[in-house]
Amino acid sequence: MALAPSNWCIKVAEKIYGPYSDQQMEAFAQEGRLSPRSSVSPAGAQTWREAHQYEVLARLFDGQPKQARAFGKAGNDDQQGTPEGSPAMMLLVFDTVASTAGRIENQIRALGDAFRLTSNVWCVTTGQSAVGVKNALVPHMSSREFVFVVDTHRGKTTWHNMTPSLHSHLTRAYVKSSAA
Repeated sequence: MALAPSNWCIKVAEKIYGPYSDQQMEAFAQEGRLSPRSSVSPAGAQTWREAHQYEVLARLFDGQPKQARAFGKAGNDDQQGTPEGSPAMMLLVFDTVASTAGRIENQIRALGDAFRLTSNVWCVTTGQSAVGVKNALVPHMSSREFVFVVDTHRGKTTWHNMTPSLHSHLTRAYVKSSAA
């Protein structure tokens, strides 16, 4: 699908990435790295909207296969025998102080078969990747709330808005487990 030539930026956790070409945005959408809910802006603009609100980007999600893949290393993503795009159980852990999980319950349930384990922990069975789940929830969270997503079938994790200390601990744990 050819789009009108333009450049786009993507905002994740208050960090801005890009600019990306239309071809890159199309590839991100096909890989599940760009969702209809991703926060995007034309390069140089100061207004951020969900990707589906831009007509040219909304077309990327029409009839799109539900296959999704997480950001990260290329290669064998199917460590646990569950192919990307197949339903997998995700464990979502939210900031308990802000009661985030209860406030965005509708968005969580929209991801798939979901149930609440505790006040701040949910289980969701979905075809989305861990990053896809995070990207679907982040636009509905305040700038101080965090979420930690664990793909229990593929052994992958992602997180949003952790404190520098928590981020450092999680990154060290990930690097150690990847080196093993």
